Amino acid sequence: MGKAENIKRMRRQRVAKRAQNNPQSSGDKSMKSLATKELYSRAAENDFEIGPGDPDVKYSDLLEEFAEPIVDLTRPIKEIRDGYKLAVIAWNMASLRHVRPDQFKKDWVKFESDFARIPGMLDLMVNFLERKDEMFPEYNKIIVDFEVSKSRSGDGYDLAVSYA
Repeated sequence: MGKAENIKRMRRQRVAKRAQNNPQSSGDKSMKSLATKELYSRAAENDFEIGPGDPDVKYSDLLEEFAEPIVDLTRPIKEIRDGYKLAVIAWNMASLRHVRPDQFKKDWVKFESDFARIPGMLDLMVNFLERKDEMFPEYNKIIVDFEVSKSRSGDGYDLAVSYA
């Protein structure tokens, strides 16, 4: 890695650390939740940059609505995260089906072999693929990462989503 790349990486890490310690100082006034701070921290650790998203669309809101049938916010946070993990897999598979159909076919074969032993999993996934196409046909970005954390007020959870 050359000097220029090292400088860029160090700058991204500084910006991410600053955002993690004080989200308001990063210049992005929408970055308020602990979940968002955690996403920025993980991005810096993995040497990738999170850019500004579409200001009119919050993928966290889309994912919350999409995952609603399998995410029970009264459950422990681990179960909430597990529900969102499954919803993200379904979202990405449905998006991939439209963006890269050949890749979708390969991934679907792997998914079938990995999850066929879990009763009802394939039916659930097919239902969620259809749900995504019905509810959000115009949104086909891949969800790269997400974070769930207790809200600062302590009366619920915050969801942050990064996508590409």
